[in-house]
Amino acid sequence: MAGVPLTQAEWDRAVGLYPNLFGHRDDCLKMDGPTKLYNCLAWSMGSTTEWINPPKAQVDFEALYAQRGFRTCPTGEATADGYAKNNVMTHGSRFYLGVWSSKRGENMRMTHPRYGLTDASNTAIYGNVVVSFKPNVNFQFGDVELPAPTEAEREAASQITGLVDRSAVAFPMLADDFTKNWDAWEKSWAQPSHIESQSSSDFAAGPEWDALVKMGTSILPQVVKKLQTSANIFGCDLYNKLQPDPTKKVPATDLSNYFVLNNQAKQIIKLYGSHLDSFNRLANDLATHQSSVADRESGSSRDYTSGPSYEGIRALGAVGVPFIMDLYARDQDGWWHELLFEIVHGKPSSTAVFDKKVLYRQWSLWYQGGAPPGAPAAITS
Repeated sequence: MAGVPLTQAEWDRAVGLYPNLFGHRDDCLKMDGPTKLYNCLAWSMGSTTEWINPPKAQVDFEALYAQRGFRTCPTGEATADGYAKNNVMTHGSRFYLGVWSSKRGENMRMTHPRYGLTDASNTAIYGNVVVSFKPNVNFQFGDVELPAPTEAEREAASQITGLVDRSAVAFPMLADDFTKNWDAWEKSWAQPSHIESQSSSDFAAGPEWDALVKMGTSILPQVVKKLQTSANIFGCDLYNKLQPDPTKKVPATDLSNYFVLNNQAKQIIKLYGSHLDSFNRLANDLATHQSSVADRESGSSRDYTSGPSYEGIRALGAVGVPFIMDLYARDQDGWWHELLFEIVHGKPSSTAVFDKKVLYRQWSLWYQGGAPPGAPAAITS
């Protein structure tokens, strides 16, 4: 088994975080990484293609291993150990080709004595071994081959990508701010305080994270587009923070689809795609309704801004705003400003005369976070 000795800097960091490694430098070899494509739980289960967040509760931790083909066992029979600190599950290590090894978050994968990452004084960041596992009889170790997207998944991804690409042209300030804030947040993942973290939830904090959260539901399409790339699956936490509709999130009780971030990202794309599909159906119905109102030559704005499809879009609330703005940019003479007013203020506007061009400019600036005084109020989720 190939491996290289740790550099002095790598060793100093390792022994500082895991005091039980002291005196065992020759047992510690760097085997892979750093990489954020997989973490400790994935490695302990034999995979280098997934990031699997550790469930905090030991009962859920054991249930997740069971779903992946492992059962608990005495320590002497184990091929994997589960760690906990302060009653919170944190880490998994693996016995492979005669030695124990761990993937240290985004950091390297390295060999180590079995209890080298533990510490009786509870100062080691992963705590201590609390449970051991071995594979079921028919279990086959090997990388999990992520399935190719289904036709429905490809269609959802395509629609979301199209929306984001159009938005970048129509609303460049929003696109630029998102890119700047995302890039800053992504860089924070590799900070020394984060690089050993095994759970993506540890990255959901700090000024870089706060800057993205402050942008609100307007950036949900951009976040979902990011999730189409495995290197960006930590964005699942951002999506869950911004998405107010629990039916458009993966529940934590669905262990394999929630804690395996690659699976959660695929599910989020499908769920958000279904949201966009629902909006498009309502928007098509609304266009038909408004066309019939125009044929009657109605002079009342309320005739255009009422009916089941209008109410259905309004009921989407803040989550529907990116969808509305996408159509508004292509139909600036439409009645989208009234939908936006009702979503933001909770009531119809009392405006009798509409300057459509001015209204579009106001709502466009507001949507991008740069509205001048007197423009519509800021949206809340």
